[in-house]
Amino acid sequence: MAKLYARTFFVALSIGTTYVATSSAPVSADVAHQQLIHPASDVTYQFPDGTTQRVSSTVAKALDKAFNGSQARAAYGSGFTWKAINPESLKTGDGAMWANYNALIVVKSGSIKVITNGQMKSFNSGDHGGFTGFYHPVKK
Repeated sequence: MAKLYARTFFVALSIGTTYVATSSAPVSADVAHQQLIHPASDVTYQFPDGTTQRVSSTVAKALDKAFNGSQARAAYGSGFTWKAINPESLKTGDGAMWANYNALIVVKSGSIKVITNGQMKSFNSGDHGGFTGFYHPVKK
């Protein structure tokens, strides 16, 4: 069976941030077709402090919204549900939930930060009252 090489390219502009993702690897014809329909979604996200991190394009869009003042649930929108996860499983783009507040999580250099009111700060479970846990967004 001949190997096909699929190259996908994705660029999105969002509030002055450019995301670029490329992929090149030998793939089967079925996988090549799927990649052309659903291009690679990993992007390099640049945080306001100048540091960068690889995240999915969905997480990058949610981060942009969070840095513009949205809470975690609003940053992802109604097309997502939230699944409870253990703190050991946290990654950038997950959510910290309190009884009356929710925030997007950023995991960088082994530390957990949250974006609240458009600002990234160290996580503190007592910041917004009754902490209910950590959650991962899942597309409906």
